[in-house]
Amino acid sequence: MNMEKTIERLKEFYNLENEVAIAKKLDIPLSTYRDNYKKAITETERVRKTGNMLYEVILNLCIEDGLNPNWVFFGKYPKSNNEEDKDAKIISKKDLKDYLNDDTISIPYFTDIAASAGGGCINEDCQELEYLVIPKVFLKDLNEKYIQAIKIIGDSMEPNIKNNSIVFVDTNDKDKLNNAVYVVNLAGEIYIKRLEFLDETVLLKSDNIIYNTIPVKNSEIKIIGKVKNSVSLDLIK
Repeated sequence: MNMEKTIERLKEFYNLENEVAIAKKLDIPLSTYRDNYKKAITETERVRKTGNMLYEVILNLCIEDGLNPNWVFFGKYPKSNNEEDKDAKIISKKDLKDYLNDDTISIPYFTDIAASAGGGCINEDCQELEYLVIPKVFLKDLNEKYIQAIKIIGDSMEPNIKNNSIVFVDTNDKDKLNNAVYVVNLAGEIYIKRLEFLDETVLLKSDNIIYNTIPVKNSEIKIIGKVKNSVSLDLIK
């Protein structure tokens, strides 16, 4: 959490020019804002344990104006929790041209994937394809050419990836990294699991402890890509 970036996002969103305008927007005295801002940027991670009131004031602003706290504090889209202001949209292929602009991108969106039981496919021939239109900044530092969006059905990766979430998969990143989350093909079925690579075996692990680990031979699975991010479907318009 970076208070400097948080304030920059608020300045951008509300078109605030200076700290006087920021303090007024937060409804606190300028001196109080200055003191707590200085404290926030010097204490960094410890600030949440020392009772800095600036975080509480900003969170209250998020609640009052329907802003997404994950965007305000961490830069994660969408900006707003209000339905009409949601930045990401699921669009049919024929309607794409009406929603794309210089600030947005579209990535293939697949909906028939089961996170716990397997099943589904992620290629353009297996279903009537839809696209997820999102701000370019959402995929910052990722190559949009290789990103696909997949709807998760099931609770095997909770609490980290919740049921009815969308994960973003980089199909160009297949490097083997222990305990990273991957999309894999096992016997023709699609799984989203945390992998542990051993000498001749790969362990398919669920984050939800009620599910058993699945041991398979290296030759039995095909890595489709690595999961880079996820977002709740509730935040998509």
